[in-house]
Amino acid sequence: MNLTYLKSNLLIVLKSKKNQLLIVILILFSTFSLFIVENQKIGDGTKSWETYSESLQANSNYFDSEMLKKSTYKNTYDNLNKQAQELASLQNSQVFTDPVQYLNSYRNLLTTMQAGYTNHYAGANTLNVPSQFFISKELNRINYLINHKIPIVMNNESSATYLIYVLSFLGTIIFFYISFISADSWIINLKHQSVLKNIPYFFKDEIIGKIGINFILVFSSVLLSIIGAYVFAGIKHNFVTLNYPVNFYFTHALTIPLWSYCLVFLAYIS
Repeated sequence: MNLTYLKSNLLIVLKSKKNQLLIVILILFSTFSLFIVENQKIGDGTKSWETYSESLQANSNYFDSEMLKKSTYKNTYDNLNKQAQELASLQNSQVFTDPVQYLNSYRNLLTTMQAGYTNHYAGANTLNVPSQFFISKELNRINYLINHKIPIVMNNESSATYLIYVLSFLGTIIFFYISFISADSWIINLKHQSVLKNIPYFFKDEIIGKIGINFILVFSSVLLSIIGAYVFAGIKHNFVTLNYPVNFYFTHALTIPLWSYCLVFLAYIS
C-alpha cells in the first residue's frame, strides 16, 4: 500500500468541515445524552415495576370463585399471587437499595413469570407480562451478576449502564453515520494536482487506501464516543466495572462482559 497516497487522502477527508462536524456531534451526543437519561429516567427499574404491579393486581382481581374451580385458572391465580409477593420483595429491596436482595428477588420473580407460561396465563388476558425471550435473557444476565458477585445497577446513569444505553442507540444510527462520513473518501478526485502531484499509485492502492481511511475515521470517532460516555457518566455518578453483563445475540442469546461487547461493536462498525 502507498502510504503517501493514504496520508494525502486522509488529510483531505479530515479537513472536510462536514466530517469534522459529524465527529464532534457524535462525541458530544454520546457524552451528554446522559442529561436526557437523567431527566426522562430511562431504564429506571422502580418506574417499570410499578406499572407491572398495577397490571398484576388488576388481573388478580378479575378471578372469581367460579373461575377458580378450574385448575387451569387456579394455577394462573396462584402464579399471580406468588409474583405479587416476590414483586413486593423486589420493590422493598429497591427502596432500601439492597443489591443482593434485589438480585435474588428478581431471579425468583423471573422464574415464576417463566412458569406462568406453562398454561399461557389462562384467564389473565390483560396481564402486561414480558415475553419468554425477555425473561430468558434477563435470567441469564441476573445469573451472571450473581455468579460474578457484581452489584446490579438499577438505572442507566452509571458508567457501565449508560455506555450500554449509548451503544444500543449507536447501533441504530451507525449505518447512516458511516454513509455520511465515508462519502468524501470515495469521491475524492485522485488527480488533484495540489495533493497528489508526482505521487504514483495503483488501483489497489486506491481501494485499500479508501478502506483504511474509512476505518480510521469511523473507528477513532466511535472509540472517542465510547470513552467520553463511560468517563462522563462515571464522574457524574459512579464508575461500574467493565465486566458488567450485556445481553448479546448471535445464534442464540448470550451474556458477555461489557468490555467484550465494546470490542465486538467496534469490530462490527469498522
